[in-house]
Order: sequence, then structure tokens, then C-alpha cells
Amino acid sequence: MTTSRIKPSQRERKRYVLVSVDASNPPADYPDRIVEAAERKLGLLDAAKASVFTAKTYRNTRHLILRVANSHVEELIKAVNGIEHLDDVPVDTETCIMSGTIKQVKDWYHARY
Repeated sequence: MTTSRIKPSQRERKRYVLVSVDASNPPADYPDRIVEAAERKLGLLDAAKASVFTAKTYRNTRHLILRVANSHVEELIKAVNGIEHLDDVPVDTETCIMSGTIKQVKDWYHARY
């Protein structure tokens, strides 16, 4: 039984979004809570289609990189910007940059922080 690789042109396209979290005392697992809150705002069907994952977390500056399907980037940005509370702690979330490669997002982050 041989397995063949999926061609790059047939793979699902992903985008990477850098999110800044501003809170006085966020929960310890705030990256997971951000993803859960965004999925709640997206709804059940769109959350499954968007397939949001945390790609990288910078805990010292409270930034995280989210991976999302190409066709649902705008919905994710709206959902993340609409998050106001995590476990009754007021938070201010902001999307900083969106790119097609994680390297570009990391380079942008390291150039500024």
C-alpha cells in the first residue's frame, strides 16, 4: 500500500494572524481561551470551516499567532476584535498583521518587540 503526497496546489491555504492581548491579569491559559472565544463568535459551522489553531505564543508580551483557513480570515479578525472578556476579566484584543507565511509574521513581530 503506497501513500502519495498531496500536491501543494491541492493543499488548503492558510493565513497567519498576529493578535495582541491587553489585559491587567489574563488567565494563565489565555491563548486557548482566545481561540475558544473566537470560535464561539464564529459559530459552530464557520468555526469548523475556519479551523483556527494557535501556531505560536509570546507570553512575555502577550501576543499570539493564530493559523486560519484562507477563506475565513476576515471573519476571524472580526471575531477576535470583538472579544471583550475572558473569565470575567476585561481584555482588549487587536489584530496586528496577517500574512500567508508564519515567517513573515515572526519577522514583523521581532522587528517591533
